[in-house]
Amino acid sequence: MAGLNCGTVSPAAWPAVSRAFDAFCAIDDADAEDGMRSLAAIGLDAGACAGAALGAACRLLTGPDSESTRRLLGVEPDAHVLVLLTEGVTDPEHFESTVGRATNTSRGDGLHATSHA
Repeated sequence: MAGLNCGTVSPAAWPAVSRAFDAFCAIDDADAEDGMRSLAAIGLDAGACAGAALGAACRLLTGPDSESTRRLLGVEPDAHVLVLLTEGVTDPEHFESTVGRATNTSRGDGLHATSHA
């Protein structure tokens, strides 16, 4: 998941970015892959960035210490959370090894829903 290997904040971007968000987090690759699997389970083929967004939300809001995290962020138990998925399957081999099946798109350039008929 080299695209998610962003361990250093951009000094040029940080002033604007830090004012625009209430919180930031870092997650392990395993959380991103859990997110990919969860999305695939509902028929949405998505890449590591989209999986990371869902994985981070799940880790923060339902994982260990989630009660204190929700309280700190002001997220009530009955809150609805919008998770932005910003990447389709860009690495079909990684998708297949993570999800256990090939992606349902031949191009790997966007989010693709699959039918569960």
